[in-house]
Amino acid sequence: PDKQLPDGSCINMQVNAGIITISTDINGIKGPNVLGHDVFYFYIDNNDAIRPVKAIKEYNDDEISTDSNENVGNQQGNPCYKNSRQKGNGLGCAYYALINQSPDNPSKKYWENLP
Repeated sequence: PDKQLPDGSCINMQVNAGIITISTDINGIKGPNVLGHDVFYFYIDNNDAIRPVKAIKEYNDDEISTDSNENVGNQQGNPCYKNSRQKGNGLGCAYYALINQSPDNPSKKYWENLP
C-alpha cells in the first residue's frame, strides 16, 4: 500500500522477481496522477543504490510486443516520449525529470516538454 508522507507525497515499494521498485507520486493523491508528470519510478540496483528508471528505446507500433500479457507491450522499453501511444508512457521518465532534459529533444527542458 502507498504511504503518504508529511508533505502530502506518496511512496510505494514493491518486490517482484527479486527486483525492488519504488514509485512516488510527488503531489500525493490529488491529480493528475500521470506517469511522467507526477508519478515516477525508481529501482534498487545491485549495489543497493536507488536509481531512476530511464527510457531504453522508443518502440514503434510494429515493434511493441503482442505477448499475451498486455502490459509487456505497454511498458516495453520503459517509454517516456511525447508522441508515444503506449499506455505505459511515462514509466521511464524519472531519469529525465531529475536531470531536467527532454528525452525527445536534449536541447529542451523536461518540465517544458512533458510526455
